[in-house]
Amino acid sequence: MRSHSLLVTVAAVGLVALVAAAPADAHPAPTPTPRGTAWVPVLFEGDGVVSVVDLASGAVTATIDDGITYPYATALSPNGRLLYVTELFAADVAVVDTATRTVVDHITVGVQPNGVAFSPNGKFAYVTSSVDDSVSVIDVIAGELTSTISVGDNPVGVAVSRDGKQVYTANYGDASASVITVRTGGVVSVPVGVKPVGIAVGERGRVFVANSESSSVSVLDGRTGDPITGSPIELEPGATPEGIAARGNEVYVGTVGAGSLTVLDGRSLTVKRALGLGGVWAVAPAGGDFVVAIQTGAPSVLNVVNSKTGAVVSTTELGTIALGLGNFVGR
Repeated sequence: MRSHSLLVTVAAVGLVALVAAAPADAHPAPTPTPRGTAWVPVLFEGDGVVSVVDLASGAVTATIDDGITYPYATALSPNGRLLYVTELFAADVAVVDTATRTVVDHITVGVQPNGVAFSPNGKFAYVTSSVDDSVSVIDVIAGELTSTISVGDNPVGVAVSRDGKQVYTANYGDASASVITVRTGGVVSVPVGVKPVGIAVGERGRVFVANSESSSVSVLDGRTGDPITGSPIELEPGATPEGIAARGNEVYVGTVGAGSLTVLDGRSLTVKRALGLGGVWAVAPAGGDFVVAIQTGAPSVLNVVNSKTGAVVSTTELGTIALGLGNFVGR
């Protein structure tokens, strides 16, 4: 028994030695790759198009232009089957079948529609109209406008709470954000920074508003609209934040002025890191640690960025003035 124990011990030591001697990269972890598809409105490419970009390859796999003019924002339905596209100089929303990548309908909304967002259950969509100072409510199944709700001056971005009970708008014209209670249609408008553009919902129901002229992000209680202690989060002077998105406890802010794509901690309301990519109009999560950041211009560039390291893993050149205000990345 003693010799058996000795043999086992020797064998175990030898196995440990073999494991220790094995090269560290014998079985390297697979390199993560971005997933999904970006549906990017390109405002001034001809009369406007939606470019469909495969994030894994960076290739433009389709260009949707028939039936779309001057697209400003896009939003994917929760099941990924429909894409709503606001047409800036027309009072309507183009409805795209994502399987066929064709326009299948147009829905009349308010004048100069900007942002668009779906309810979590996919039954309703909400569209801001900057000229009418309103939000158009669309019944998605019926494909028609059901009501119009007045909000603050010149609403741009729009977002919906995780439970679908509140809708939020960033009102560029009067430095406010509006909180709509869906059940009653009641509206409360609260002050934020100057010229807010983008708006996003994060963890704990917090609402994050990108204030372009104040170079700050206001943080509101999603139920009451009251500012959270620590709000606003100040960015670099002249940053001009416009696009904003949230994933977990991180909030991503695109800046078109000074500074760069910035990651905020949604709990402590502090700046976690700057990713070194400037001129970003729109930003959206893209699975894993990746985010999509659109640098708008002539041409515009879609970047897939590792949100932890700031490494740009791919770039795709698009047309003139690519935007993307809202949930423009999906499967």
